[in-house]
Amino acid sequence: MPEQLIKATALPRSARWHAEQRGRSRTAPAGIRRDGSFLLQLRCDLHWDRQAFSHLEKAMRQVCAQQETKDQLDRWLVEGYWYMADFVPSWTSHPNLPRPEPSEYYEAALERLHDIQTWFVTGRSPYMDTHVWADL
Repeated sequence: MPEQLIKATALPRSARWHAEQRGRSRTAPAGIRRDGSFLLQLRCDLHWDRQAFSHLEKAMRQVCAQQETKDQLDRWLVEGYWYMADFVPSWTSHPNLPRPEPSEYYEAALERLHDIQTWFVTGRSPYMDTHVWADL
């Protein structure tokens, strides 16, 4: 077994997911894995970049729309959506995380992640077809 794979399987599940995704950057939605990405800034710099989040959640919605008619989903994508809906609320619940935006913004953003995860996993948007997603 290659040394890189051995190291990756010894990591906790979320860290393992990150290690596995390094090789998939060409197939990932825009904004998920690149320098200055929302997740990198949030995790490493404790900075919620509103523009990066907006870019990411729009890319996630595009993938939802593309995938909603499929009966099977790639596990790495499912894990990515699960990770976003699990990690971001957990990480941002820390009281020392800087929150320059109004609390209503963060609540709406976390709800958006939950709604997107629901759409991705079920193949059905939680909203009617006429719903217009507000910019966050």
